[in-house]
Amino acid sequence: TTFLSPGSMTAPLITATAGLCFVTIIALETWSMCVRRKHGGIQAILEDSIQSVYMIPVFAGVNALIEEAEYRGVILCTLLSPDIAATNNTTLISSKVIAACLFQAILFGLDHYHGGFPSGVSGFILVTGWGFVLGLLRCLSGGILLSYVTHIVADATIGFLVLRYKKVADD
Repeated sequence: TTFLSPGSMTAPLITATAGLCFVTIIALETWSMCVRRKHGGIQAILEDSIQSVYMIPVFAGVNALIEEAEYRGVILCTLLSPDIAATNNTTLISSKVIAACLFQAILFGLDHYHGGFPSGVSGFILVTGWGFVLGLLRCLSGGILLSYVTHIVADATIGFLVLRYKKVADD
């Protein structure tokens, strides 16, 4: 099994993924409101890339694929043996798995600290916590599909927030 294996789709994992998607949307909207829609330098960069609502699926799919392959794929699978990273089994939540998930999540949070969405200290905390849960989801499912779908939902939400902020700024 490769690090890009889709993994298993059990009812509890699908339910957890749906719940995580809902919480993700609420958290991103709340963060955006808390920073008064001042998303930092990433706003201008994303505005250039996302000119219309039709570009949001492209942005969300590509960015999610790149980040999931990097963090929950290469980094997490490098930290864990292939047997652990590619096997779906709830008994695998050991201290090694927790440490690996935390480490890749901190790297993910640091990557977003200065120039990500969300950014800053609050963004670092949100992204690190979210990345940790995505890492656990990756390990529990034995594949990357569920974390990828969740990441697409997050990036699509970000795309809509960027367009909405741009519209507000243009009015």
